[in-house]
Amino acid sequence: MAAPLVGPICQAIRPVHSDGLTPIDNSPLVNVTPKYDNISGQYVVLWSEILLVYKNARCVMHGGRALSFLTDGNFEELKPSRILAYPDVVLDVVLDGDLLIPFVAATPTTNEPDRLVSVEMTSNSTDDKTDSEETNASSTDHENETRVLLEKSVLQQAQRGPQSFVDTSDVPRIHGYMNMIHSLKWHEAPMPRLFIVMPRSYIEELTPKYDTFQLFWMCEYMGVRPNNNGGNNGDGSGEEITPHLHLHSGFDLDRPADFFAKYGAHLLLNFQVFKYSSFNRFYYDDPSRPPLDGPDIDFEQAVLFLGSSLRMTKEHVEQSIDMMIGYFQYITADAPMISQNRKSVESYYSSTWETENLPKLTADDLSQFQSFLFTPGMHRSGVQEVNSLNRTTDRNGHVHWVCRAHLHKVHPCIIFGQTFMMNTGAHSGTYSTQFGQIISRPGSGMAARQLYGILHSSPGFVSELHLHIGWSITVKDLTLLRNTIIHCNIVSLELTGPADYMDSPAHSEIIVKTLMQSRIQSFSLHNSQGVLRNMNPLWLTSQFSVLRTLKLKLNTDGQEGLHGTRIRLLWIILNTPGLKHLSVE
Repeated sequence: MAAPLVGPICQAIRPVHSDGLTPIDNSPLVNVTPKYDNISGQYVVLWSEILLVYKNARCVMHGGRALSFLTDGNFEELKPSRILAYPDVVLDVVLDGDLLIPFVAATPTTNEPDRLVSVEMTSNSTDDKTDSEETNASSTDHENETRVLLEKSVLQQAQRGPQSFVDTSDVPRIHGYMNMIHSLKWHEAPMPRLFIVMPRSYIEELTPKYDTFQLFWMCEYMGVRPNNNGGNNGDGSGEEITPHLHLHSGFDLDRPADFFAKYGAHLLLNFQVFKYSSFNRFYYDDPSRPPLDGPDIDFEQAVLFLGSSLRMTKEHVEQSIDMMIGYFQYITADAPMISQNRKSVESYYSSTWETENLPKLTADDLSQFQSFLFTPGMHRSGVQEVNSLNRTTDRNGHVHWVCRAHLHKVHPCIIFGQTFMMNTGAHSGTYSTQFGQIISRPGSGMAARQLYGILHSSPGFVSELHLHIGWSITVKDLTLLRNTIIHCNIVSLELTGPADYMDSPAHSEIIVKTLMQSRIQSFSLHNSQGVLRNMNPLWLTSQFSVLRTLKLKLNTDGQEGLHGTRIRLLWIILNTPGLKHLSVE
């Protein structure tokens, strides 16, 4: 794109104190020359030119808001770094400290603007080790780490600027929390539990009653990176891939003060998990180690994405993250106190993570969660509409909410949904990629067998199956369904049909043995009176050890039938030690 014939002649800038508001006394305005940017099609000011004027420049502000660096379509910062030009106004250059330090050509000795910017922008997080007690800087000496005393209050720490490390004494607790998130069963994970909340614009002092915030989900994928021997040790000592920020537009938060009071302890751990990837890289990066493969996003990439979404500089994003962590430590009375029950960093490699005193969200907490969220520009919507992750289930029946890229990494058959929808003869219903769910109404046994064949082609891709049996199902048909459920690792099953669709001892026996031999955690059966009526206690050769949720809808005739149904229902309850939810209608 060609530049316009007439462009802005100059851009006026002036230095201001670190509060971003007060101009430095007796400092003249300085004019820099904007350049036309072919990528954005606008006039810009290069950050390197601002550094040529003020060596200790931290960011540029306009109208009380920090200007973010321009990014491309993938939210990657353009190089060399640049900001939009505003030729009609004077831009404020916030300095790092209150001293006006002009640029000296000999320091550093480089002619590379990108490298110069990198050195200047990271100076706040790479202070000299001799000043570690004042800035809480981290050391790779583990023995010294456990002796560091955090004498400042949490709120003071949050205002000091971005920290590039995680307190090593918190690592065992973070590991225990990640292990808990990674081990949730079907009834415990109706929605994701990893999320962070960020202010919608940079603020220096947090006031939840008046500030506005956005919520961002995190992908719960936790693969394992190979160890130095080229494989995973299997004992937890391999370096894990930590959950990452899901790159999406975020959701507006209603009544943030109430939300923080209710979910503050949960948010604190979520933020610590979010920063944990930077801890991994800081302590354990090894150039000889194979790099992460697949669509894994590290902390730095997430910070750049948040900066682009919230229109903040990288430094302001990091400061906001630390401020949020400090706030949640303060309101949950969980300020880091090394002298009280601090754990050694050696327990980082422990194979059994401690999970006591970890915050757990109840079903009621999760049901209330949706009342706080709504899509930007829209009325408040249900939790299914504000959740942008995809549900998947591993071989052990643990539920994980992951981004689309990691969903395809776990289940490479990305054309499953297309295959299902093209085989219209196999179904009359819907398929949801987000929830790994099929709702199907086959019209015949042949159509049902086509559906089973599609499920067999991608085992594990579908976790939830709702099947309406509208034909006269034979014992052979039901046996094929049972084999499909076991092979495909179906976790949640709902069967509906007419009043007499399973009214025989053979049908009842297959249903009972399916619950004993499969990984079904949630089972719902409509018109279940036939199965219960024909149930034989001799079939109960083992427990329903995996079943957690049972929903039965009955249509009984007379007190005699109801009495027999109650007895057989009691057999099931006594044979289900892990039952959490029971519903009988």
